[in-house]
Amino acid sequence: MNTRLLILALITVAHPSIIRVSSLQLNPDWYKLEASLLNSTLYGPVMEAVYQHCSIYEDATTRSGALNGICMQPFKCGYKFCDPDEYEHNLPMYTLDVRSEIDLAQAMIFARNHSIPVSVKTTGHSLQGSSTARNSLLIWMHNFPKDDEIKANYADSCGNIYDKVIGIGGGETWNDVLEVVKEDYNIVSASETSVSAAGGWLQGGGIALNSRLYGLGIDNVVDFRVVLTDGSIVTVNECTNADLFWALRGGGGGTYGVVTHVHYKLYEPTPIIQLNFVIFGRNNLEVQDLKPYNRALFQFLNFWIMKSGTLDKRWCGGHFSQNNLHLLFCGSMLDAKETFLDEFVTWKDNKLNKDGMRPGIWGCLFATNIYSNWYEYIRGAEPARSTNVFSGDKYNMNIYHQTENLSARLVPLNEIQLNPSSVRQLLLSNTVKDSSFGLSNYYLGGAINDIAANATSIHPAMRKSIFSFHTIGDVASKAVRDRFPNNVTGVDYNHHYVVEPDWRQACWGDNYESLRQVKNHYDPTRLLNCWHCVSYLGDEVPARFTSQPSSSPSNALSSSPSDQFSMLPSSAPSVSPSNAPSNLASNVPSITLSNIPSYKPSVIASTSPSKILSSNPTSDPSS
Repeated sequence: MNTRLLILALITVAHPSIIRVSSLQLNPDWYKLEASLLNSTLYGPVMEAVYQHCSIYEDATTRSGALNGICMQPFKCGYKFCDPDEYEHNLPMYTLDVRSEIDLAQAMIFARNHSIPVSVKTTGHSLQGSSTARNSLLIWMHNFPKDDEIKANYADSCGNIYDKVIGIGGGETWNDVLEVVKEDYNIVSASETSVSAAGGWLQGGGIALNSRLYGLGIDNVVDFRVVLTDGSIVTVNECTNADLFWALRGGGGGTYGVVTHVHYKLYEPTPIIQLNFVIFGRNNLEVQDLKPYNRALFQFLNFWIMKSGTLDKRWCGGHFSQNNLHLLFCGSMLDAKETFLDEFVTWKDNKLNKDGMRPGIWGCLFATNIYSNWYEYIRGAEPARSTNVFSGDKYNMNIYHQTENLSARLVPLNEIQLNPSSVRQLLLSNTVKDSSFGLSNYYLGGAINDIAANATSIHPAMRKSIFSFHTIGDVASKAVRDRFPNNVTGVDYNHHYVVEPDWRQACWGDNYESLRQVKNHYDPTRLLNCWHCVSYLGDEVPARFTSQPSSSPSNALSSSPSDQFSMLPSSAPSVSPSNAPSNLASNVPSITLSNIPSYKPSVIASTSPSKILSSNPTSDPSS
């Protein structure tokens, strides 16, 4: 070892947090990537110490645009398996603030030529940490150009005509889209509007609070534009790259390519009627209150479970838990009254036993609100989308604290039809009741179930479900999983548990093998190799509970590090702290970085990408 490397090795031992900067040798190829960029910026090398400064950004919108893309909304998910107590940081080596498809294509070619793993992130909402990967080149879509053009009678390349669609750029959030749509249309959107509109939310399924009328997000996609790992830029719809169109609608984000654009359906506006009901005061109860309080919960859940499977699909969605209901009707107040609202009021007034309720201590509250359209509701309402945060530890960094412990499981419609008492008993059990995640048990069914189970790649159980139960922590997760195991149902991918046992089967069921084949076709070298993504190959977190025997495909791999796929080098292509592009901290507020070195963005050359990189991004692997 020469003197310079010996010094670097000693620095590395003394300061493990700077391993990625100090111990990596010079590789001038990073300059080639930077020089090839037309209007995008390469930041890095990433220093792990900087990640702690993500905590100063307390709201999701600000955090998603901070520190050149390294921040995760659940702070713990900046660590491997979202577990900072047991594992190291899980951060990229460089981030590319991508502003054009051609720059993205060049980055893919560069990464493929040099065997650099690629991760993809827009806003960092992945509750499993799937949008970050150690020593990867992070494709940060946050600032990718917007579209926002609304088109009438849009014709796709298959000859289908769509009444109204909106074009959504690959980096847009629902905040962006809703500000264009406004009061003119209804649209299937995430209730947390800081979430990306074309990224993980959509590609993971896209449950919305109006999905019972309009379907999931994936049911509203007309077409995608995608940059593949070989640099190809392709259109994807039901007749062009149809297998990829199927996979992108439910098979998870950051897996098959990078979505840069979506055409998405719009609907005529309707009033939104909001029904709110709560049995309040649990924390105020005294001994004499326990029996009447539990009786009220029993009666509420008994009524709701029995009615939920019978409602008109214009009762378009909502949330509920053991003691409350937040339900939406997409239509007029008159129709809401005729279809369920009057019946609910009658039950509340005449059938709910109120004996023992004490005003101001515990009781029930009921209210309705009327909104003129979806925009007025989603921008102005408080639809129980505020996270039920838990405080008390050093990682409580923003409202997404504890979501890395969130678990979701689909409840089949036939379960509430055949075994309603069993479902009610599960919800009322102390194990589940004490760990319920606010109001975010989703109300499903309706138009979601009108779509054929094999029409999209989401778990087939989604098309036969009525609820998605959400809990926090291992014990409650196991209780719900034991009641609704993988041979009966599966999970809502976007909200599933980061340590879900047999996660391949839980996330996709019988669709997994077909998804794996699509993955192998479009990304044969697994350049996109994210945790809890199709064909992921690498370390697995040990299961905390024993699950039933796996029925997932045989390519589900062991947790042995030796399973790392061959295209990855033993260490990522190296850089030198003195010579490599080093722009990471340029956008960090100076008041927080007195102890962190300052980096200035390097000058980006305007050299044509085709003159820098040898591969030609023209081939479409589907052809």
